[in-house]
Amino acid sequence: MRRGSDGEMKRIVTLAGILSPFVLALIVQACATSSETTRPDVGSPSVVPDLDSGVGGPGDTGDADRPTLPCAAGNLCEVQVPLSFGYVTAIRGRSKNDVWATGTRGALMHYGGQAWTSVVTDSSETVSSLFLTPDELWMIAGNFVTRRGAEPGTVRRMQLGTPHTLSGVAVLPNGDAYLALLRTTKYSPLVPPLVKIVDFDAQEVEATAWPLIPGVDPEAAAASPEEMMPRASCLVPDHALWLVGDHAKVVRYPVTPLGTGEFVSVGSQANLKAAWGHDEHLWAVGAGGTILHYDGATWHAQDSGTSVELEAVFGFSDRDVWVAGPEGTVLHFDGERWSKIDVGDYHGRLETIWGSASDDVWIGGELAMFHWGALP
Repeated sequence: MRRGSDGEMKRIVTLAGILSPFVLALIVQACATSSETTRPDVGSPSVVPDLDSGVGGPGDTGDADRPTLPCAAGNLCEVQVPLSFGYVTAIRGRSKNDVWATGTRGALMHYGGQAWTSVVTDSSETVSSLFLTPDELWMIAGNFVTRRGAEPGTVRRMQLGTPHTLSGVAVLPNGDAYLALLRTTKYSPLVPPLVKIVDFDAQEVEATAWPLIPGVDPEAAAASPEEMMPRASCLVPDHALWLVGDHAKVVRYPVTPLGTGEFVSVGSQANLKAAWGHDEHLWAVGAGGTILHYDGATWHAQDSGTSVELEAVFGFSDRDVWVAGPEGTVLHFDGERWSKIDVGDYHGRLETIWGSASDDVWIGGELAMFHWGALP
């Protein structure tokens, strides 16, 4: 447990102007047009990489002319995307024929059922997290939040005015939007890991309550809060909003509406990088090949068969889960065991997964996009 120093608390007051044990208003800057949020996509995880994760940097992806498997049932094939350098950083979709992907230095791409096409943007920031509602895309890049519809004229932007990095965004069915944030340095003010956007156009957000600590009185927990560095968030509609992060810290927030978060004890110290969930279950992956499964009551460590730092996880049930990471690592869980999926001669870093169904899974990363299942 960590207590914020008097100096830290004074800096928070200077930045925010309002401080209480449960609510902290933060100053943000925004330039916006107009739009409206609605219902989110199901089970959407988002993740922010470490500063040294190599996003946008060079790497050994294998021979550019490497042979690939056909895009057929039971194969993981490589698919051409309009990306000439860097990474596919996030993939999310609304359906099989409405899939979006972000890339290095502001790249934005869309798949409409036939091919990936480039979408014009005026941004040069690398997006680390992407969340879809039926009307909009919400994107995180550093301390910027961008939301837009299908047309360029719908773009709205917000910049968090404090020394923190955003690591995820989630929009609840009622339209409430929440941001996960972490400190960029040890001198950054200590704040709760989740903030709510009070008014996008009015440039205002406020912190949620500090997460509760099992076995600790709530007032004592608020007076001496447990710090968390969230690296990823995952919204499971009608169930929970999850944060996972460094030292295997996990927080669960009940939703509809959002309630007070609570730390969920984990028998691990691994840094967690990504999460995906359904019902009361959560899958989290991270350093050293760590794969953890929470069944609603107990955590179960899985044997991944690898020691690489796993970057992404997505699934459809407890018998159909996908994981990806560096060195061309793609793993699939069938409910009994994890199996390595062949990616041919590709050796790059894979960072994001999304799918509409068991036979329609997209996996993106360093200069590459892969698809599991048949394509037109």
